[in-house]
Amino acid sequence: MANEGILLKLYIEVYEADSKKYSVGFSFRNSLLFEQLKNDTQFLEYGESQFSFDSFLLINNLKSFLFSVIQELNLIEKQPLKEAGNFKILVSTTDDVEMSKDDKWILERTYDEDNRENSLAFKDVKIKSFKEVKLRYLNIEGYIAGY
Repeated sequence: MANEGILLKLYIEVYEADSKKYSVGFSFRNSLLFEQLKNDTQFLEYGESQFSFDSFLLINNLKSFLFSVIQELNLIEKQPLKEAGNFKILVSTTDDVEMSKDDKWILERTYDEDNRENSLAFKDVKIKSFKEVKLRYLNIEGYIAGY
């Protein structure tokens, strides 16, 4: 992921019984959330003359958290469960700083359900999958968007 660019957005969709339960998007550029995190002392390092914000520390903590959740879920004793829906994580390296609304975001529908072909047409954005974890109770798919 580090070779692809800087993490700008994180988008999470949670599906239940093939219908979207909710979706959340986080923008790390021009973002009140990111500015708040910058002021959190656990992400500050003391420099020569002032405190500085280490965004790599934040991103690595975020990635570590997501992978630890996956690991914990893998260790849970398997119980008869119905097939899970999708939980999608978007990591975007595009320079579009505006968070789109649910129905218009480029990864709202990643493929056509009928023919499984990519149906993305948003400027010249290219989408590729970079991480996929399939569990019976949670499916996680990651995507990178770039030009």
